[in-house]
Amino acid sequence: GPVADWLQDRGITVTLVPTLGLKTHIRAPSLIRWFRRRRPDVVHVHSGAWSKAANAARAAGVARVLYTCHGMPDVDTFLELSTQRIACRLTDNVVAVSSAVVDYVTNTVGVPREKVRVVLNGIDTEAFRPVGHQCAIRETLGLARSSPVVAHVARLSYVKNQTLLIDAFALILREEPDAILIIA
Repeated sequence: GPVADWLQDRGITVTLVPTLGLKTHIRAPSLIRWFRRRRPDVVHVHSGAWSKAANAARAAGVARVLYTCHGMPDVDTFLELSTQRIACRLTDNVVAVSSAVVDYVTNTVGVPREKVRVVLNGIDTEAFRPVGHQCAIRETLGLARSSPVVAHVARLSYVKNQTLLIDAFALILREEPDAILIIA
């Protein structure tokens, strides 16, 4: 995809290791072989590939497995929870991006609390503040310069909780009737 192309354009090797099918959550031979050839010291896994990568890394003799959990699924199926519970036993540490994710991985998945580290999502608003572009964006969208704007950029799914955002924005409108909510 485009990220692979971007990386390759900058001289970074990208390898696609096919691991299709449900059984690869338990054993992914192509990924095990790849890990054995590459011999990484650490495998860092993100959402969606935890059980496949943790199982394959351990089967290949990788010393450390780290998993970053970015959020909670809309629905926990029996299969998903089962594979996650196996993967958590094969993982040295889990990084959670919020306290809600800590609660999910410890209470629902069963990751021992001592294995969990928190690295909060967020933006340093002192380092990253809108300068110059905000007026152009307001003009493009036809927004008054004086109206406070709340922007939410995320996929439209249960876990992103746009319903709560809309309820909270209704409270803002009581104090700031010119406020504008943008959901992208």
